[in-house]
Amino acid sequence: MDVLDNEELTQEGRSLESVLTEGYTFDLGDFIGKGFSLFGKDAGIYIGFCLVAFIINFVVGLIPFVSLIGGLLVGPALASGYYFYQKARSGELAGNSGFNNFFDGFKNPAWLQLVLGNLVISIFVGIIAVIVAIPLFMGVGIEFFQQLASAGRMTDPDEIQEIAAMIFGSKIFLSILILILVVMLVAVLWVLTPQFIVFKGYSFWDAMEASRKVVMKNYLKFLILLLVLGILVMLGAILCLVGLLVAVPVMYLALYAAFKHIFSNESRPSSSGQL
Repeated sequence: MDVLDNEELTQEGRSLESVLTEGYTFDLGDFIGKGFSLFGKDAGIYIGFCLVAFIINFVVGLIPFVSLIGGLLVGPALASGYYFYQKARSGELAGNSGFNNFFDGFKNPAWLQLVLGNLVISIFVGIIAVIVAIPLFMGVGIEFFQQLASAGRMTDPDEIQEIAAMIFGSKIFLSILILILVVMLVAVLWVLTPQFIVFKGYSFWDAMEASRKVVMKNYLKFLILLLVLGILVMLGAILCLVGLLVAVPVMYLALYAAFKHIFSNESRPSSSGQL
């Protein structure tokens, strides 16, 4: 299917029950292509909002004793701004679309649901991360002290440093990679949660459950999509951070394109014979 314009992307013809029962087609390249296409239509306004969001998050992070709580209260609303702008631009909200729509996530009841959803997901993912991290890093620590013990006397700082570099240089790096992978394997289940809140008006828990069920229909493909988008964002960061002003909006717009496709009639497996 060719890259669709914004009007086509908003045609929702399927219910959640239909999607879960019949499944849906999934074209990773098409979603990313739509993300770039939608970005190109309003590149200036997306870059402007992305820059404003970076500044707001940076300032909130600098405030002593407030950064963590502030991030939880502000971050989800800002991240959903890309979805609210698309919702307004497609005519799903009354009135003309404008830059102010990027901040609709701060309005209730959406704001509360977005915050709660982000908080609960963070707790779930954090618990899994801790469960995985404890044996990983405990094993590295045990091996480190075993190496020191087998080295005999631990009076030579250079020898201790060499052993530490040998253990931590490889094992810690590998443990971090495993931990990141596990976090992604779990977090991908709820990647559509904000969109169910924004576009369907679901409560945070219903949105999480809907996201989990929809993603599980094409779990591996969703995981690959997130990996590709993650690489895109990393490349944007490498380009002197300027690339993030393009990569971050494209990431959210690609996820928006995926969500809209899933609930469109074009996503029925019978329509293309591809799942």
